[in-house]
Amino acid sequence: MIKVMKKVMYRRTVIVAGPTKEIVETYPTQFGDNMRREGRKGGKGTPEAVKLYNRKLAKRRLTRIINANFVADDLWITLTYERDNRPESREAAKEILQKFIRRLRYEYRKSGLELKAVKATARGERGALHHHVIVNQGVPTRQITTIWREVSGGSEYAHPPYYVPLYPEGEFSSLASYLVDQIEVEEGELFERKWTATRNLKKPEYSAPQDISEIKWQEPPEAEEGYYIDTSSIEAGTNEITGRPYLFYRMVKIEDGFTCRDDNGKLLRGAKAVEYFRDKNKNFIRDNWITISPEGEVIFYDGG
Repeated sequence: MIKVMKKVMYRRTVIVAGPTKEIVETYPTQFGDNMRREGRKGGKGTPEAVKLYNRKLAKRRLTRIINANFVADDLWITLTYERDNRPESREAAKEILQKFIRRLRYEYRKSGLELKAVKATARGERGALHHHVIVNQGVPTRQITTIWREVSGGSEYAHPPYYVPLYPEGEFSSLASYLVDQIEVEEGELFERKWTATRNLKKPEYSAPQDISEIKWQEPPEAEEGYYIDTSSIEAGTNEITGRPYLFYRMVKIEDGFTCRDDNGKLLRGAKAVEYFRDKNKNFIRDNWITISPEGEVIFYDGG
């Protein structure tokens, strides 16, 4: 499906979270008269559409929290219960999780560290409650296993928690997406209410919205120096709720020591690796970008 809009001022917001910068560009409400407002036509704006939209926003917000506070080799822990020792309710499971966090925080302090954690309770396909916890590096995993068995009432034969080190790419949107999809949300509840975090986490930094009088969407976005654009994050279309065109993408900082291989398999290092990777990233985006009509209008493809 194709949406067309005329040249009007748009608004840009930049959100910094750890090694990432998210760019959100859209149009203020007062500029909506010149656009084709279809946000609530053809079934859009329905309760199901609102739910999907809120889920998407929840994934972005949780991505920012994780990106701002955790790094490669921090831990994603999945805590499970023995079959005969499962809590009877979500409330009982949350109490056990809170006890686990208190014990873990105590052990971190003994080691001279401060625990940072994001946590959520989910229900598996067979109905079993379990927990997802992301923590910074600290005490050994064997110690975490002992704490979990003690607070959950697990026996020495209970399956230990699942430990997954966070990957080194520098941003964790796929993990945030998975966790949000795991969370149950009742009618009228907010996704954010379904996960909690320790109070010492850094907050993402939101810039003041900047009004821009030029239309730049006729050109592909380009990464700032020292960054590349996560191509899977790019969204250019029409907001299904507001009916206004928007552009969203995430830039990721290229860390020192970056290496990559070129199309011939040659290993590149340093400035050559960064230049090659950024050029390849830029060309990929340009080859898959939106189209400009002869009349100068910006055409947005919403995936249809």
